[in-house]
Amino acid sequence: MGWLLGPAFALAILGSFFTAPFMATIQSVAPLRMRAFAAAVSTLISTLVGLTAGPLLAGAVSHAFSARFAHEALRYSLLVPTIAPVLSVLVCLLGAKSVGRDLERVRAANV
Repeated sequence: MGWLLGPAFALAILGSFFTAPFMATIQSVAPLRMRAFAAAVSTLISTLVGLTAGPLLAGAVSHAFSARFAHEALRYSLLVPTIAPVLSVLVCLLGAKSVGRDLERVRAANV
């Protein structure tokens, strides 16, 4: 399982690259009066999910892995949250379908 550390590190680094385009899209799609609120909510949600679900998931998986991996369970369970960037990509791809329509709607409302 040591071979997973390289890809896990790469995913952790690449996972942060979506932040700027994601925030720019939120700012572009949100109505003018709600841009600060939209950015704050987005940051709050990503922080809460990252800082609460990550450690909770690692602990639950470590507990589940303890029967099979014994004292190495924590080590392997810390690799599981590195799947989060892959899930983020899938969610962003699903949301990207409607961004064009949303941008047109906002431009029409701001004219």
